[in-house]
Amino acid sequence: DDLYYELKVCCATLSPIVRNRLYGLPPHILDYSDVIPANKTEKVIVKPVILVGPNFREKAELRRLIFDEFPEVFHRPQIVTTAPLRPEYPAEDDPVEFPDDGMIHVDDTKWNTMEGAGEFLTTWKDQFAHENVTYRYAVTKASLEEAKEKELLCVCDVPRVGNSDEI
Repeated sequence: DDLYYELKVCCATLSPIVRNRLYGLPPHILDYSDVIPANKTEKVIVKPVILVGPNFREKAELRRLIFDEFPEVFHRPQIVTTAPLRPEYPAEDDPVEFPDDGMIHVDDTKWNTMEGAGEFLTTWKDQFAHENVTYRYAVTKASLEEAKEKELLCVCDVPRVGNSDEI
């Protein structure tokens, strides 16, 4: 709860909707800085929210909470991965049908084509995995452009600070 509150405090500087809900104000109340029109020298910049660190349950829970509470503010980026949708060697207790994780699952050839075309904003590999089962992941440039067009804050979840510098 404390960590989620701190995330909302950080996001409050980027969104009047988050700020107002955090302070118990109606969503239509705007600060003076919210109503200043953009001009030639000052343009509105939609910044992504970047969660950095290994993929643990807490980070996934933060993402779920922020998307559930503020669907009108935040955007999920499109993640492309070489990880198979189903494990190659499933365990006995694996479900028959795996839920859609929202990622685009591609083979290595398609990955190399997309990477060569410059479609990725940042890429990374599994951490703490054996090299034979290390999969690659990427955030697409198109998903951040889509968030920018819709004036939504894109929540990017990356494992290392170096990835956040690329976004």
